[in-house]
Amino acid sequence: MRSLTLPAVLATVLALPASADMVFIQQGPAPFALPAPQASAFGMAEAFIRDTVVNRMPWGSAGVVVQQGIPHAPPIPIEDREASEPIPFAGGWQVTEIMDDEGRPLEVDADLLSLSEFNVDLDGAFTAYAGCNRIFGQIEMRNGLVASAEYGMTMMACPGPVGDFERAMMRVLDSASLVAIGPEMLVLLDGEGDKLAEFALRFDAP
Repeated sequence: MRSLTLPAVLATVLALPASADMVFIQQGPAPFALPAPQASAFGMAEAFIRDTVVNRMPWGSAGVVVQQGIPHAPPIPIEDREASEPIPFAGGWQVTEIMDDEGRPLEVDADLLSLSEFNVDLDGAFTAYAGCNRIFGQIEMRNGLVASAEYGMTMMACPGPVGDFERAMMRVLDSASLVAIGPEMLVLLDGEGDKLAEFALRFDAP
């Protein structure tokens, strides 16, 4: 998919008719945010859109969330939404093994692995790093499963092995559903039970 530039994103949003089928999600303290296609330039524009365009929409208010596909239906109060479960793997983690897009272990230099970070709070806020861009977002869990991992990231170019490692990390965030936790170890798996990545607890984590 072609990446969108900030002017193109804003032009698209501002040109939408009032009846457009738009999707909004709650994110952090702000009541609305446009969902960003992961790893695209849209993610860089998200905060700007939330703080400018969304606030001018007539049905926006501080206590509601507009659900997918029904932007003009009665909004649902945030406090009535089912809360995400506390994250059982909160902590600071480092990648020890990660799979490529064929499900095979990706060859990653040990020094690069040692730089990796996956820091998760109990409320699901997380940051991640795979040697190039900073990744930040929110994990939600339902019934012990990872229900979603919305994220944004900085947009530096990452060629070579660093780029391969970062793309693998993004696949983990896109596909993680099942969680296995052991002594100082975390494994994230997809919905079929195939391993996506393995992590070790970082004792130097903040």
